[in-house]
Amino acid sequence: MSQNSSASKFIENILIILSNLPVGFRNAIIKKRLDEFNGFDQSEKKEIITNILKNYGKIEKTKVLDLFSSWLTSLSEMDNSSINSIFYSYLFELHLNPQELNDFDNPFILSLFKVLNDLPENKRDKLWYCFMETVLNTPDPKKFVKLIPNVG
Repeated sequence: MSQNSSASKFIENILIILSNLPVGFRNAIIKKRLDEFNGFDQSEKKEIITNILKNYGKIEKTKVLDLFSSWLTSLSEMDNSSINSIFYSYLFELHLNPQELNDFDNPFILSLFKVLNDLPENKRDKLWYCFMETVLNTPDPKKFVKLIPNVG
């Protein structure tokens, strides 16, 4: 088995395990992983992000949304520069691999935004401002702005 395939299976297993944990445990683990993530070099970040994007579809949508909620909650507890760095790493990988965006259909994107909107206002606003700042610093901001649903 190749190292890349092995890493992909490892990430898939981690996502499945995390998605089945109670919220408190899941949030604590994700927070710790996010803190570690910023210390990785670009190639390590790329591998992690690539494997997450390849494997999130193997999990029930409701569990993906639970993971996303925990991820956002944990992110919101970090400083802005750390949040921006993490967002940038994900957006840059999506810029380099735009085919990954094909799986993000409109109902799923709306569900992701609902998770964000359900956060307490202070957390939601912090993440939203960091996200928009990061989008504007990507090589092609228009690509990501198009993903933002027109709600309201």
